[in-house]
Amino acid sequence: MNQLSLSLPAWIASFLNEQPKIIAEQEAQMRFVLALTERNIREKTGGPFGSAVFEIASGKLVSVGVNVVVQQNCSAAHAEMMALMLAQKSCLTLIWAPRVFRLTVW
Repeated sequence: MNQLSLSLPAWIASFLNEQPKIIAEQEAQMRFVLALTERNIREKTGGPFGSAVFEIASGKLVSVGVNVVVQQNCSAAHAEMMALMLAQKSCLTLIWAPRVFRLTVW
């Protein structure tokens, strides 16, 4: 076996469609991540953890992640890792400048 594929739960797309694409204030970003976490618990699709990556300057949502360790049978599939991996794929870069992106975790 030489390939790995991880995915977020199917409900993520509808959740994101109901949310703003830009969340400028840190407190509002934390509320967003908490709502994401609560939805993951309600849907029974993972542990009680959620995460998101935002651009610091604009508050633009870059990616989200929820804990899918058990569902994906992968100990690396923590919420923050899923969010970071998806953000890196979305931005096509491995370089993470703390002055550019903020990782918010619950």
